[in-house]
Order: sequence, then C-alpha cells, then structure tokens
Amino acid sequence: MLRLRVWLILLGADVRGKALREWFARAALRGRGSRWAWVGLTVIGVCLLAAQGWASLYLAHWNVWGILPEWKEEVWADLESCFWLDDDLDLRARAAHVYLAWFGGAIATTCLELLVLRWAFLWFRVRRLLSTRDRCFKCGYTVAGLGVMESATAADRPGADDGIDAWLTCTECGSETPAVALWGEIAERGGAAEPAASRSNTPALGPTEVPVVDTPKSQRYFRPSTPNQSRVIRVLWTRNRIRAVARVTAVAAGLALLGYAGWWTVREVGIRSQAAIALKERPAAESINAMMREGMPAQVDGRRTVAEIIAQAKKEYDAINTDFLARHKDVDDEYDAFYPDASVISSAREELKTDGDRANKQYSLLLMEEVRASNVYRLLDELPEAAAVTDHEFRPIDSTAPYSASWMGNSRSVLRICIARMKIARDASDLADFQRAARSARAIGGQFSDHGPLLNWLVAISINQTLLRELSAAVTPEVDRAWVEAVAIESANLSAPSFAESLRYERLWIMDAIGWYFSDPARVRSGLRAPELKDKLGVGAVELSILGLAEPDEPGGPRPRLGTYEENRDALDRQFEWYVGAAAVDPFERRKPTFPTQPQSNGLVIPESLSGVLGMALRGRTHAAIPRRGLELMLMIERHRLDRGTYPEKLEDIGPRALAPALFDPFSGQPMRYKRIDPAIDEFHRGYLLWSVGYDAVDDGGKMHPVTQYSAVTKSGEGTDIIINDPHGLW
Repeated sequence: MLRLRVWLILLGADVRGKALREWFARAALRGRGSRWAWVGLTVIGVCLLAAQGWASLYLAHWNVWGILPEWKEEVWADLESCFWLDDDLDLRARAAHVYLAWFGGAIATTCLELLVLRWAFLWFRVRRLLSTRDRCFKCGYTVAGLGVMESATAADRPGADDGIDAWLTCTECGSETPAVALWGEIAERGGAAEPAASRSNTPALGPTEVPVVDTPKSQRYFRPSTPNQSRVIRVLWTRNRIRAVARVTAVAAGLALLGYAGWWTVREVGIRSQAAIALKERPAAESINAMMREGMPAQVDGRRTVAEIIAQAKKEYDAINTDFLARHKDVDDEYDAFYPDASVISSAREELKTDGDRANKQYSLLLMEEVRASNVYRLLDELPEAAAVTDHEFRPIDSTAPYSASWMGNSRSVLRICIARMKIARDASDLADFQRAARSARAIGGQFSDHGPLLNWLVAISINQTLLRELSAAVTPEVDRAWVEAVAIESANLSAPSFAESLRYERLWIMDAIGWYFSDPARVRSGLRAPELKDKLGVGAVELSILGLAEPDEPGGPRPRLGTYEENRDALDRQFEWYVGAAAVDPFERRKPTFPTQPQSNGLVIPESLSGVLGMALRGRTHAAIPRRGLELMLMIERHRLDRGTYPEKLEDIGPRALAPALFDPFSGQPMRYKRIDPAIDEFHRGYLLWSVGYDAVDDGGKMHPVTQYSAVTKSGEGTDIIINDPHGLW
C-alpha cells in the first residue's frame, strides 16, 4: 500500500513533525483489523476495474464501429484485431487509440475511486486510534499508566522536533507508541514514587506484598486524553506533495506523449518509405503496352481488322433486330418474356418448357433467316481473313481518359450469331456453312489470345468453350465421316490461350494498381476505409467476409488488413508463381502431397481479393480441358464406328492414343470413363457414354446432375459426373 505521507492523512495543525504523522499512518495500516480491510479494498478495486474496464471496452467498440456488441467474444475479437502486430498501417491501428483511451480512463477512474476509499478508511482508522489512545494500536492491550522514556535519551528515535516527546512500550506485544506532551498525554507523579498497583495494567497488592516504587527517571507516565479530533485530523496536500504529484503526472504524460509521437513518427516514416518504393517499382504503361503489342499479329495494310468487322456486323444486326421487334409487336404483347435473339438458338437451348420458350425459339429462327439474307453473313465470312489486331491497350489505374468496353460487347453479340448459324447449319446438314460459322467464331476468339490480362484470357476461353460445345453437339449418333473430319479440323485449329502468359500480364496490371495506391501516403493512412480501395481496386471492408477472411466473431481466423507495399508485392508474387505452376498440371497432380501448398497472404485484402479471381480462372482452365480432350475421344470413337461398324467395347480397343496422358481425365489422372449403352433405351439414342469423374474425383458410373452439367464441375456437383457426349453439348 502507498504510504500515507505520499497521499492522504496528516494529523492536525499542531502536529509538529513528520515522524508523528508517519507513525499514525503505519499504525492505521497495521492495526487490528486493518489487514482484512485492505484485502476487502483490493477485492473492491478488482471488481471496480473489471466492471468499468469491460464497460469502457463496450463503449469503445460502439465508438469505433457505431454499434454495441452483442457478445463479449466480439469485443475480444475486435480488440485483438486492433493490436495485430503487423497491422500498423491499418485503420484498426488508429482504432486501438480509442480502446486505449477508454480503457485508460477506466483505469484512472478506478484508481481515483480506490484513493477515495483508502482516504475514507484511513480517516476512520486514525479517528479510531485517537479515540483509543489508552490501548495498544496493535494488540489492544491497555497502555495507560505505563512509564515513558524521553525521546531525547534515545538516539535512534525521533525527538520532540518531529512531534514525539516520549515513547512507551506495550508490555503485551512490545509495540512502541509515541507520547505527545502537547496533547497532555504525559503526566508527572509529583516527584513521589507511585505504587505500581495504581497502574491500570497491574493487579491490586495483597496484604503482605510490598509496593514497588519507580525510580525518579520513571516518574513520567502515559496519561492519554481525547483531543479535538476535528482539529487534529485533516487531509493535507502540502506544497511538496503537490509538486511531487505534479512531477510524476508530468513525467507520465510526457512519456506517454513521447511514446505516441515516437510510434506515429515510425509509422509515418514507414508509410513514406513504402510510398517511395511503390513509386519507383510501379511499372510504366508504355512498357506494358509494348509487351502486349509483341504478342499481337502485325498489321497488314489494306486489311480490315476483326474488331472493325465485328462493329459493323453488330450495327447491322441491331438494326435488323429493332425492325423485327417492331413488326412483331403483337407477339411481344402476348408473352411476358419475348426476346427473339441469336442467343436463343444454340445446342444448350434445346429444352423448351413453355409456350413462351417455343415462341422465342420460333421467332429467333425467323430473325436469323432475315439476318442470313442481309449483309451480316458476308461480314462474318470475312472474319477468318481479317487482321486480328485489336485496339484495346493497358490503361493505368489513375488514367482519366474515358474507357469503353464496346468491343467486348460487340464480340459477344456477333459470337452468338455465329453459334446460332452453326446450329442452324447442323440441323440443315449444311456442312460448308457450319464450317464457315465455326471459323468466324474462332476468329472472334483469336483477338483475345495471349496478348492481354486475365480478362482477355477469360473471354477467349469462354469463346472456345462455346465453340467446342457446338462442335461436340455435331458429333451425333450415326454422323457421317465428312462431318467427323470437318469437326476434327475445326477443333484442331482452335488454339488454346496461354494461362501462364495471361497471368504475366495480369501481374503487371495489379502491380500498377497497388503501386499507385501505396505511392500516396494519404490513401495508406486511411487504411481499409480509403474510398480508392473499393472504387479503384475493387476491395471494400463490407466484402471482406466474401473473401474468406475472419469476421469479428471468428477470433481464430486471419484479420483483414491493408499491410505495406512490400508485403502486398511479395504476397502477389508468391501467388502468381504458385498459380503459374498450378496451371501447368491437372487437379489430380495438385492434390498430391508433393505439390507445393498454396501460399497464404495472412489477411492482406488485396491479394485475398485477387486469389478468388485467380482460383476461378484456374478452375476454368481445368474445365476447358475436359471438352477439348473429350471431343478428341469422341472423334476417335466415331472413326472406330465408321471403320468397324460398331462402337468399341472399351477405350483400349481404339488404340494407345485413347489412353495417352494427354487425354486423361484432369480430375482423376486416369483415362476418361467409357461404357457401351443400348441406343434403343437411351433417351438420345446414344450407343456409348463417355464421362469425367468431375469435381469430387469419384466415379459415379456416369450419373448426370439432374439440373445442369455445369454443377458437376463445381462443389455442388459432388456425387455426379460430367457427361462428355451430352447431346446439348458440354454446359
């Protein structure tokens, strides 16, 4: 416990010395019952600190997040995230100040409350001591009448100058009690010896006992009285104490301010040094565009580009479609969803469930008849010979130039026309028109291959998937050799865009974005609440749960944080390196224990947001391999039928190529599954079934997902397989 001389009690104005005050302080702290009183005071202090500290954390949470927490685990989780050691550039580092301020206020309030309680206890204890001066403060034994020894005769005890005139010793416990002449506590026995029987502690003499007479030096004895307690006891803050408290407070505040200023300085220096590195390492737009142009075919004078032809075809198709809808306004009024369009005509739209579906299919075919009679088909036939040069280029994230993605929308619309044309030609057994439409579709996808970021790759792979679906749908039962060879030629000429090359460009685009973001200290100071983080980089605090990062009620997960530029750069490099390696192998290879585990970013929101996109792109690469390999197997099976007159009993009967690793199921690392079926009982009159085991890598015997084939390539398709020779085409 703190000494009374530092904090509270001083005995009255006529108490002349510090020694007397200190004795009363020690007596108050060590007297009878004081030990349990201090234990009780400690328990009260702990309870006060716990209650007020917890309330302060709740209020701090409300101050930071704007709502009161529902569970204490939520408070602990947010408190832990605020003091995450490697998150010094996050908004939570600033939120830590709020928690510290509130909790520090709770501690200060508890200390003041304890001081008040301690002062009250000492006040009553000293009053008790003064009212019971005739008893020993420690054991309660009567000390009135005991002889006293003058302080001047004891060199090791304080004297009258310190407020103590004499000392007496308790005969029961040996504790010493001071006597103050100013209070009338020392009496004389008039120079005569006083019999010991007159002392309150000595029993009466028997009739035969001889009284003992004190020596002259013991004629002074202790005779306490009850002085004016209100005059003697009072709280005193001396100038020295005020100065001492002021100095301690100033030093504590100065150290706190110095620590905060030091932390802020280190943080600011770190932010600015990271900004300098980000500005230096940010890739230049000119170099990125130069790299993109290296992968593009050279421009040929006098030849129109694919993009120019697509734009003209889209314009003419829109005009035809607008006029067609105007002429069939009555049909539009009849059905709630009337949208005749080329997209309605494809192998994936075979199932017509309602009258509206059948009306859309019927009028879409009529629309395509008008398109066929127009200039659109002629423009589509020019696409294979057109230059695949595109005008899309890299634009820095801070570029103010207007951006238009009309080329992408135009390509999607014209591709739908090509796919509808393939379907119509297949139904009409027009092989020449089927091949022309396939080549036009292949030319549209070629402008996105190997010279752009991940978005270009995704568009190219989507176009390839759509084209492969229609080519696979053309390999129907009893197809003739001419169609088989035509499909084989078109599929062989369909180039696969490089995933690794697209990742190379994507990394440069991302490095430009994070280099721009971290080059401005003002953005970094705002942490996760910076508007640019969401508006420019597509990362927002409200979407963090979608990224798989821990919520406040999940203390064990990674905490979302911004991190430093170097942390983000290194995390992105590790991720891109892993994805490049993962793209070179099939999923069954990645499941092996020897394959490197995917690097973690430890809660960095930018790499975490990117990893989701990269993961979907990697799955897309795997899914793209299935129809390509499956189509080659289907063509081999049909050639075997054309040569032998029957389907093979097993894939081994076709030849070694059917069992080559290049045609393995990417999910199992084994040959695709194959079995003969009876055409008479099959819904689509197929003579065989060819399938992949799908996402779960478990062979379910060719069990198809009841809703859609696409579900079999996602986690929702566990327990089903991917049917390759589906008459509607893959997905």
